[in-house]
Amino acid sequence: MRFHDYTITADGALYSSRVQDTSAIEPLALAVFEELPHDSVKVLIPLPWPGPRRITLDWFPLGTAAVARFRVAGELATVCALVSGRDPQVDAGALAELERPVSEFCQAAGLPPGRGILEASGRPALLALVVPTLRPELPIIADMETCLAAAFFLRVLREPHGAGESRAA
Repeated sequence: MRFHDYTITADGALYSSRVQDTSAIEPLALAVFEELPHDSVKVLIPLPWPGPRRITLDWFPLGTAAVARFRVAGELATVCALVSGRDPQVDAGALAELERPVSEFCQAAGLPPGRGILEASGRPALLALVVPTLRPELPIIADMETCLAAAFFLRVLREPHGAGESRAA
């Protein structure tokens, strides 16, 4: 299965866009994220990382979409929206979690917000907002985001549509 992978800057600009293929991801890397809760309960998960600073994941499943916050030593590093395209309203709720920090950053900097979130229209998609900081862990977090998205989309897009769900056009 293929999914879109977008990186959004703190000011809301679309920094990068690529397509990922779940078949190219190491199964052991996927396994780390396959057992995440499916219900809408926030959980904090320490992730396997041999580096000196602890990486954790705040996980907010929303049904056919989700929000993830990766932290390094307790400090926010990235905010991600995982949107499947199955239910545009649920996707919009996840995307709103990216719009808030962009608006806050732009307001504080006196900048107009970029349109990267709107431009990232492919589905299913991982949209990752990188918090403005220099962290040596960002490359491994980017890999973790990809594995998380792959595991999530493989599960969500294989599940039958439940009552009240709609297919995106």
